[in-house]
Formats: sequence, C-alpha cells, structure tokens
Amino acid sequence: MNAYKFILQENTLTDNILLVPTNGYIFKFGYIAQIKEYVYSNEWSDKELIKNFRSKKQLLKYLSKKYPDVDIDFSGTILDN
Repeated sequence: MNAYKFILQENTLTDNILLVPTNGYIFKFGYIAQIKEYVYSNEWSDKELIKNFRSKKQLLKYLSKKYPDVDIDFSGTILDN
C-alpha cells in the first residue's frame, strides 16, 4: 500500500508530516490518517510523536488548530470525498 506524504512543518532536523493512504485503502486498526510530529530533544535528535486519526472531521479539526497555514489537496487519497 502506498501513502501520500504531506509536509506540515519544516523543522531543522526533521519535518512534521501527514500520511494519508491512497483511495480504497486504510491503515492498520482502521486509521485513515497519521501525523508524525517531531519535538526537540537535543542537538542531534528529535523525539517522534505519532497521532492517528479514524475520522476526517477530527483530522481537519486538529489541522486547523495546530497547522492553520497548511493547505492540502486530498485528491487521490481516501479523504477525497
């Protein structure tokens, strides 16, 4: 299964990304999207936080609150409709 990757925020070491599966697929345990966020740990590494979403409504609510400047085109993904 392939997943689309969208960059939400560019950090010094690692970027915060949104993973969304292609149309017709879902992630394990019924998740429709996954956000990988990285928090500063020290000069050489970041701590990874993974947030999973089962509904489009909760994902869009989180994105509008945490990343208001990001505009994502979900065409070709499971969130297309």
